[in-house]
Amino acid sequence: MGHDVLDTYIYRQGNFNWMHGTPFLLMPILFFIGLLFLMPFLLRWLWNMTMPRIFNLPEITYWEAFRLILIMGILFGGVKIG
Repeated sequence: MGHDVLDTYIYRQGNFNWMHGTPFLLMPILFFIGLLFLMPFLLRWLWNMTMPRIFNLPEITYWEAFRLILIMGILFGGVKIG
């Protein structure tokens, strides 16, 4: 009987679905932004470890790697939402 009163109170307060609160909506957005700024570090490291040694190409900076990721996203379809 105690659970019925509590369940009714929670339902009336609108807290019956806590997974759709603001922090849970922001988590995927923050994850995407974090990934967006982490990927250039990985690309730059891989490029600078491989391409100059094999093909005698110059090393790249963080912002050049960032631009390469944007270009790859445009050319290969990037992230599809929906």
